[in-house]
Amino acid sequence: MVDFPERDWKLFKELHALASERYCSRALRAIQALMEDTAKDSVDRFFELKKLVQVQEREWNVVFSEWRRSTGALQLGAMYCRDLLTSEEFDRLSPYTRDYILRMAQVMNPALVITDE
Repeated sequence: MVDFPERDWKLFKELHALASERYCSRALRAIQALMEDTAKDSVDRFFELKKLVQVQEREWNVVFSEWRRSTGALQLGAMYCRDLLTSEEFDRLSPYTRDYILRMAQVMNPALVITDE
């Protein structure tokens, strides 16, 4: 995105905090479910947990780390693609930024974008 509007950058800071809280809550629920899965032995759960945390950490770094205005729209798109923004939060963004995010989401996963066609 060439020009990330100032109002969206200010909103990004707020949405970043909300989305990161949602991401961590989701990650902790996945960890808890894995830990409580008694159908697997402790060794299997331990190594699955290790792998899960590594994946979650890599994803966290892509979506939330090193946030700057130059990467804000991309990170909002990553949040959107992971269902970390509510529709109300998404609607608060400028039409320009929403369009950019929807086009990005369609490229990343065409099933995410529903059109009126």
